[in-house]
Amino acid sequence: MCNRRGANTAKRSHFVFRKNKNINTKKIGVIGLSAGGLVSACAVGIVKGIKSLVLLSAVARYKKLWDKKLITGGRKGFPKAGVDVGGLLVGRDFYEALERLDDFNLKSIRNFKNPLLIIHGENDKVVLSFDAKLYYNTSGSLKKKLIIVKNADHTFANVKSEKRVIGIICKWFKRTLK
Repeated sequence: MCNRRGANTAKRSHFVFRKNKNINTKKIGVIGLSAGGLVSACAVGIVKGIKSLVLLSAVARYKKLWDKKLITGGRKGFPKAGVDVGGLLVGRDFYEALERLDDFNLKSIRNFKNPLLIIHGENDKVVLSFDAKLYYNTSGSLKKKLIIVKNADHTFANVKSEKRVIGIICKWFKRTLK
């Protein structure tokens, strides 16, 4: 998630890249899947020097996604021990972090001018394609592309879809990280 820990991880990674002489820091591309897509969208607002971004089935409306699964009433209606969401114990801190996020991912994408590729599975039941379209329409990128992959789910979990998506990403980075 795009909280202080996620921001610090992105900053540390960029610091490590800059120190490694085998990495060309002028050619950094970032890929994020699902919640990792949200973190990647936030990262472009925190870490300078990301030249190209790929979002795969990326969550754009994180709090909205979780609001459906959590009890209503916000913080006050949230039990101190947390809530069991499909076997995942979600605590009050998690919910409060969602509130603090406050669309930072979308603000970051709006200000990101470098190439952006958004790929989403047509049959994704976890994150709706609305989120992919929201990223696309919000984006300030001067070179952006949205691809909805037919017969693909949230993680492109069939051989044909996976192979196609990997090929698209490789071609994208070859073009945008020249």
